[in-house]
Amino acid sequence: MPGTPKKGKYSSKKNPCAVCGNSTGSCKLNDDGSLYCYHSLPDSAPSGYIYIRELSGGMGQEFITPLVADELFRAATELQNRGKKASSKEIAQLTGLPNSWARALRAIRCLVNHITKPA
Repeated sequence: MPGTPKKGKYSSKKNPCAVCGNSTGSCKLNDDGSLYCYHSLPDSAPSGYIYIRELSGGMGQEFITPLVADELFRAATELQNRGKKASSKEIAQLTGLPNSWARALRAIRCLVNHITKPA
């Protein structure tokens, strides 16, 4: 539900933000596997993290963790192995994760396929 705060842990000395390293409590790792980082740019995510969107008012960025990204990749592969098109809607339905996360995954997959395609 939009506007409903997500549950999670704020960055701390024991749990710094995985994207920017902040340890003062401003960034947040949500229980659903998303991360709100208020000190980074979309292209500053470490390996495995996927950029999802800019937070409201341009205050920060939302990323998903490598575990969630792996779950989405597995779902896409499973759908393709069944002979289905791995649409973002089908990936979201299979995983129970937001469609916007699956769309971000598809964009990454398209980019990787474009870069690695032989000339």
